[in-house]
Amino acid sequence: MDSNDGRNNARRKKHSYLRAVAALLLFGCATLLFHFFHAAKAPDKETSIPEAELPPTVVIRTVSMDYICSEQRYVGRVEAVQTVDVRPRLSGEITGVHFAEGSTVREGDLLFTLDPIQYEAAVQLRRGELAKAEANCRQAARYYARIKGADSRGVSQAERDQAEGAALQSSADVESARASLRIAQIDLRHTKITAPITGKIGEVRFTKGNYITPQDAVLANITQTDPVRISFTLPDQEYIKRQKSIGAKNQTYTAAILLADGSRYPYPAKWDFESNRMDPRTGTILTHLKVKNTDSLLVPGGMVSVVLKPLAAEKTVIVPNTAVITDEKGDFVYVISDDNIAKQRYVRLGEHTDTSVAVIAGLKKGEMVIVEGTQSVYPGGKIEPLPADNGDEGKN
Repeated sequence: MDSNDGRNNARRKKHSYLRAVAALLLFGCATLLFHFFHAAKAPDKETSIPEAELPPTVVIRTVSMDYICSEQRYVGRVEAVQTVDVRPRLSGEITGVHFAEGSTVREGDLLFTLDPIQYEAAVQLRRGELAKAEANCRQAARYYARIKGADSRGVSQAERDQAEGAALQSSADVESARASLRIAQIDLRHTKITAPITGKIGEVRFTKGNYITPQDAVLANITQTDPVRISFTLPDQEYIKRQKSIGAKNQTYTAAILLADGSRYPYPAKWDFESNRMDPRTGTILTHLKVKNTDSLLVPGGMVSVVLKPLAAEKTVIVPNTAVITDEKGDFVYVISDDNIAKQRYVRLGEHTDTSVAVIAGLKKGEMVIVEGTQSVYPGGKIEPLPADNGDEGKN
């Protein structure tokens, strides 16, 4: 009995001990949680204003007026001003080729010769026919003179008319024989085929020993290489601008050429002419420039870049490209009021460069616009301005 009571007392002491330890642990955890939440809710005196309520810091710039001259680039194609296919005008055997393929020939240079024997013989024949006709003409003229001066009692009127007709006929035969001789001489001259223009000649299509006719293929091709023409398509707006400047007796653009390797061509291009109609599909007009090609850097058929730049420009309102934002309504900027409020202002843009854009309408000189940090700005919101160095940015 006494032993059972002892064991029960021991158990009760052990349970009391465990309950005390558990109570202490719960109290400690409660204390820690209280301090943790209390510290999290306690405001920091130095950061008592929520970060989301601070106005965003942006870079602003004063709107200025300056010159803006933008370059416009177009894809151009090199074209020959003249190109000629050399063809024979008569039949014959080629007896000589007098040029090197790929060389530059001058107008009048001998290119091919044809066998002239039969054409020389034709000239001699026509000369003989002319001489015979002239002799007959002289004889007929003398006979007509005698008949015409004879006594009317010995010569009838019919004989006079016949003599006159023979004289006239013989005179016509002389003119015909002279024309035939001229044709034979022209044919003989055409046995020597010369260059009709100055330019670069291509490959030989028919060599010595070939018999050719006027219906045969081209003997060779000559392409004028200096000067050459550059063709490109000009948008209708730029065309209208140029035409207006011509009416004001002022040239709108200077034209430069960039080669395929990106280098600038040393000679300036001059305006040549425009097509007589606009392409309705693209709203462009085919335009041609003419440029020297002394160094033969430009080859007909090659591609170049045409760079057009205005000769002069008027001062206009300009802003950095970074100031302009575009939405579904159009282009706008954020204008800063005196109390640092961002106001949305839609604008109409003009010419632009890599760094700046002209504002045709919507802004005035002296107004302040945001140029950096617009992603954190909303219309009517307050901002913290950071002035930018206006410097020379925006100038071209």
